[in-house]
Amino acid sequence: MQIEPFFLVYGRNARLPVDQLEEENLQAETDRITQLIDQVPLTRTTVKERISQSQAKQKNRHDVQIRQAHTFKTGDKVLYFNVTLDHSHSGKFKPKWKGPFVINQQLPNGAYKLATNDGQPLPAPINGNLLKPYREPCFF
Repeated sequence: MQIEPFFLVYGRNARLPVDQLEEENLQAETDRITQLIDQVPLTRTTVKERISQSQAKQKNRHDVQIRQAHTFKTGDKVLYFNVTLDHSHSGKFKPKWKGPFVINQQLPNGAYKLATNDGQPLPAPINGNLLKPYREPCFF
């Protein structure tokens, strides 16, 4: 009595790798392998196109979220971000932006010298990434 191995191969007879292939099945498998090999270049180009489309889409999504560096001119009104309040939890309801200030001088590497509205200069130059344009409040 021969014991048949039990495998879940829906709709096909179970076959082990050690089983001999029948001649017609061998030809069908050879044809299928040849067909797959012939489709490899077409599939490869399709995949390359999809990858480049996906990368372009990801780049567009990323570029939309990048904040453009703002360059200020002498005389522009700006607000200055108070970094010390940002890292402190004790003044959590205090405003984090000081100002408005006026750009007094533009320094290299994105730094600026600021002055108050009265014309008194601040002692230290401020990095440009801590500044944002000041918009006059409009009251109706």
